[in-house]
Amino acid sequence: MLFSSRKNDGLVLILDVQSSIVRSALILEKTGGNPHILYTSSVPVSYRKSVDSRTIISATVKATTHTIDGVMRFLYKRNGAPCEGTSNDLIRLPRKISAVHYILSSPWILSEAKRSDSTFDKEETITHDMVFKMIRDERERLAAEVKASDKTTVVEEKIFNVELNGYPISNWQGKMAKSLSVSFVTSISGTRMVERFKEMCAHIVHGHDVYFHSSLLMQHIGIGQIFPDKDTYAILHIHGEITDIIEIGKHACTFFGTYPIGTQTVVRAFARAGRIGIHAAESSLNLHGTSMLVEKTGKNALHIKKAYEPWLEQLDRSLKIGHIDVDAPTEVIVGAMERQNDFVELLKQRYPKMKVEILKIEEVASHVTFESTAEIQVMLSLYAIAADLLRPM
Repeated sequence: MLFSSRKNDGLVLILDVQSSIVRSALILEKTGGNPHILYTSSVPVSYRKSVDSRTIISATVKATTHTIDGVMRFLYKRNGAPCEGTSNDLIRLPRKISAVHYILSSPWILSEAKRSDSTFDKEETITHDMVFKMIRDERERLAAEVKASDKTTVVEEKIFNVELNGYPISNWQGKMAKSLSVSFVTSISGTRMVERFKEMCAHIVHGHDVYFHSSLLMQHIGIGQIFPDKDTYAILHIHGEITDIIEIGKHACTFFGTYPIGTQTVVRAFARAGRIGIHAAESSLNLHGTSMLVEKTGKNALHIKKAYEPWLEQLDRSLKIGHIDVDAPTEVIVGAMERQNDFVELLKQRYPKMKVEILKIEEVASHVTFESTAEIQVMLSLYAIAADLLRPM
């Protein structure tokens, strides 16, 4: 992977933009130490039925701006004061944020995993230009496929594996080979939205210090740092209105999938099935969702099954498209903002041979630390770990 090894102290702002919430994390990246999460916050993006994309964009921009303002207020109050550390030494914060990382979920980003192959009549010298031409060709094809090449921007490209003559190799440049295979991920986003995101933090950092990433990809990178031997698995990221899926094979991304049903979609479906209000439905699911799924009887159990069934049907289709074997002990990591245990129970019932897991904070604790003003949260921890690995030169 094309990662930097440079480690300088700095303040980094992570903005996690999902379909129904924007979360922030202010992180102190420390020389020779783990990232330290200083402050976290979240602002919901309100759902309104039958709204157009302009309204959704406006609500997301408003939530993002509000989140950034909260971080800057915290930093203003906190600047120059010692922060909590993991040792007896008190750490002082840098005065300015050095980089902003937007972590985007659907619908704000579209990612595609690709393996591109080339063969030659005789051994050729493998060059940087040769490899990146293969990536550039796929980038142009992806832009054409979404029929919006003039309205989209490539925001992220990462190489995961290069094979020469069928064998993976890390130092490939200048080597001779008769065949070349490159496994990589390309992510695109709407050009206007990228510009808006940059404008929102123009008072914090310069445009070249604003980076964009796929949420699924950053989760994968963070997991790879914590569990270096975990090479084949899938991640389900279930947020407000959308579910995103990534499949990992031999440490490389092999499939991205998405469908428009998420945690809040299920709440509204449960409310309709039980003919109750949204707040009552959400409270009932939060308190009794898993137990209703387990008992499988009674009126509420029928309503919850009806609410979750469309989510499961769409998942069936996505797993089939991604060639994910549900009749094998496939490892699936579930990440949801709400009711994670409900989704785990659903998956265990639907796919009994599948190995369904939730990452625990204890598993990431050796790679990240938290100040008392920060929420202790697994997904933000994965982003912090990944951002620390991807520091620019």
